[in-house]
Amino acid sequence: MPVDAETKSVLLRWKGLSQPETLQRTKSIALWLRLAGLVVACLVVVAIAKEFSSVWVAVGAVVVGWLVAETNALRTRLAQWGLFSRYLDWQRIEQDIKDAT
Repeated sequence: MPVDAETKSVLLRWKGLSQPETLQRTKSIALWLRLAGLVVACLVVVAIAKEFSSVWVAVGAVVVGWLVAETNALRTRLAQWGLFSRYLDWQRIEQDIKDAT
């Protein structure tokens, strides 16, 4: 069965997550995103307290929202990965990756 580029990308991501070093790197990225969100949130609070332009506050709030959403998405995927990976057909994934061009 031919595999399109988008499917191959997902399969390669799953294959990568099956390796312990990739899981550790993902945990590290989630931690750094969480810390960056905390720093930006603090900057937004300072911007409000110092009465900076509302544009800066809005941009900061959008960045905080994005960082929180990305962090939560990574943390959710990590929490579910152990269960999810047991249901994947790893032989088929390997074969589809080889078949993709």
